[in-house]
Amino acid sequence: MRISRPPESTGQRGFAHYRLLWVSIVLSLLLVFALGYYQRLVHDSQRFALQLQARNFSQAATVIRAFWQLRAKPADSLELNGFVYRVNSGGWPLDGEPIAAGVVIRNSDKRCERLLFSLIIAPVSATVNTTTKRNAKPKALADGGCRFYGTDTGSALYFDYHARDGRVTAVAVD
Repeated sequence: MRISRPPESTGQRGFAHYRLLWVSIVLSLLLVFALGYYQRLVHDSQRFALQLQARNFSQAATVIRAFWQLRAKPADSLELNGFVYRVNSGGWPLDGEPIAAGVVIRNSDKRCERLLFSLIIAPVSATVNTTTKRNAKPKALADGGCRFYGTDTGSALYFDYHARDGRVTAVAVD
């Protein structure tokens, strides 16, 4: 004797498609919310990294000024940790270069790049192998300060260093 299954009704097949559609919609909504959360998380971490880098830069500039004051305010340069720092009349660093270089570059993007390297990157790279690529080059400001970008030149994440008074201002436009 042969047992046969009853034929499937078209109503059951339609219900399965309907259920699959709802599952797809719910999963799509979850994916959209998760992606939005991830993008906010990435932006917040970039902003935090910029603030940390600005704080480190400010502390390094303050250390240069403190050594300048401890050494009875020498004329316009200070030798420290293998670098010669040009400083202004208030003792704030304007430029940093390796001792052997001996070339003074006036207010320019290259000067700002060397200042960032001498204050932050060189001390860190001597102890930690850093392989991070930076697309952004520091830019010189009209007042003699420098602008350092967080990730790339077009970014709204940057910090400014004002050499007149040693002020560092972090900017993160949302």
